[in-house]
Parts: sequence; C-alpha cells; structure tokens
Amino acid sequence: MRVLTDARDFFRRHPEYGLPGGELTMSTLTSAVMEDVVEHEHSDIRVQREGRSCAIEATHDWMEATFPVQELFSRIVPKPSTSSRVNHRSEVLIGAFATGFTTRGNAGEHAENLPEAEVPAALHRLKSGGRYLVFKV
Repeated sequence: MRVLTDARDFFRRHPEYGLPGGELTMSTLTSAVMEDVVEHEHSDIRVQREGRSCAIEATHDWMEATFPVQELFSRIVPKPSTSSRVNHRSEVLIGAFATGFTTRGNAGEHAENLPEAEVPAALHRLKSGGRYLVFKV
C-alpha cells in the first residue's frame, strides 16, 4: 500500500486524474473551479481573464469547509456532492498547476503564493463579495 503524501505532486505526475484528457489549459482549470462554485445555490459569479491570469468572484464563499483554506490547495478534499464526474475539489488542481494564486473570503480567511504586485490591475477590482480567487498559469 502506498500513502499519498503530496497531492499536488500526484496530480503533476498524473494530470489525467484531475484534468480532462490530462491537458493543462486556462479553460480546464477555470472550468474545474466553476464546477465547484455552481454547486452553491444563490451565488452570482463573475469570471475575468487577462493574459495568463484568471479571476473568479462569487457572492457566496464556495471554499467554506472543514479544512483551512490553505489546505484546500494542497490536499485532496472530497466534494460535498457526488453529482460531478470528479469527486475532489478543484483547489488542489490550482495548487498543483497554477504558477501562483491568491484568494480571500468574507471572513478574511485567505491563502496565497502570488504577490499582490503580480495580480493584473484590472483584476484588483473584483475583490468584493463572498470569495475571490485569482490564479496564473
């Protein structure tokens, strides 16, 4: 029996388990996050891309979980519902494949490894509502 010690490394070595066709694109990462966001009812969603950066903002904090937000980007966390073709949350894919990310929720809980200066100026305006996530590929 092998114990999975680093989920990000697992997905980097086996992208076919997290990405459709095993291909990393801005669209595949954005789609994975959007699938998680739309599982929450009553949330307005806004997506904006600029160059290699993408920002997703929702009026509901879709990362509310029993795990600290930072851990969502490094662990395989089951989805609350099983209606999806994928049974784990998308944040671990952002942790594995994005070159940087930053996120913040209503309660101020945040995670980041993308310096604020690297977030395109147009995406700074999205930081209102329940949760935002900005990532670069």
